[in-house]
Amino acid sequence: MSLFRIITVLAVVLLAACVTRPANYQTENELRYVRDAEILPDDNHLSEDELREQVAKDVETELNFYGRVVDEEGNPIPDLPIQAAVFDHVLEPFESPYYGWTYLTDFVTDKNGEVKLETKGAAIFISVRKDGYWNEDGLSATFYYAERLQHMNVWPLPDHKKDPDELVLSYRPKEATPISVSTGAVRIDPNNWYDIALRGHPRYPAPEGHGDLQILLEKAETNVSSEPFHWRLTIKTAGGIQRNFDIDPLYAPESGYTNRISFDMSADSEKWDYRDRWNFFLQTPEGLYALIELRLFAGAEPYISIDGRLNPYGARIIN
Repeated sequence: MSLFRIITVLAVVLLAACVTRPANYQTENELRYVRDAEILPDDNHLSEDELREQVAKDVETELNFYGRVVDEEGNPIPDLPIQAAVFDHVLEPFESPYYGWTYLTDFVTDKNGEVKLETKGAAIFISVRKDGYWNEDGLSATFYYAERLQHMNVWPLPDHKKDPDELVLSYRPKEATPISVSTGAVRIDPNNWYDIALRGHPRYPAPEGHGDLQILLEKAETNVSSEPFHWRLTIKTAGGIQRNFDIDPLYAPESGYTNRISFDMSADSEKWDYRDRWNFFLQTPEGLYALIELRLFAGAEPYISIDGRLNPYGARIIN
């Protein structure tokens, strides 16, 4: 069997610190990532008590995972750390996404390239990374073991102990090698357009007409300690931009882009904040593809920062 023609659904950033983080600790950003990616269903048709009872039942499901990692010649890849999280307890306080997760430590392939896990949980997220290697279908997946969630599986469960599912890693071609980009913190004055380049102008706006995108923050002059205020961020580009909710995707989409997108924060919002962040796919005016996270600080001295990955070869591979 071939496992891991994989959907990418949970950010690797959630798992990067798994060896030091307490097992049942989730940050607000992590919870937001899981909610946005819609990894787990938001069962609005159930009452809170019914949903809590169902989640408690789901996390008691037998979860058996058996996998093998090999190279293109079929040789096992031993001693390869596997990043993993098991959705194995009821989230407290009880709110979306309702399932808490435990990061696995010392989850490493053995001399045969195999890895196994026999535990309980509603689902498991798996991510594999090895420098210089990739799989054209992806390197991350979520598998759902709880009976009521199994309809969400894209591929059969890797639960065959005598026949572990295989992930084949091949050498990463040049065009599949995106580069990291970071603007640093770029100061922006309200009510003015700024050109922002992904490369070449760290911590400063690009010259007019030389940006990959343009940014406009509209707001009244205020201090962060004052009452909530309304602000709007507008992004436009001569290429294309669209929101990303698959948090660790392998490919940028071919279509679905727009040239302009705006975000409003009402002063009356229950979740008002002078800070926010968004994930985007970006097609630059040159036709290059990128996956970026844009962060905004809209307080007394506003700034934006962008981090992400850009494919300089024109391919849609951004991971």
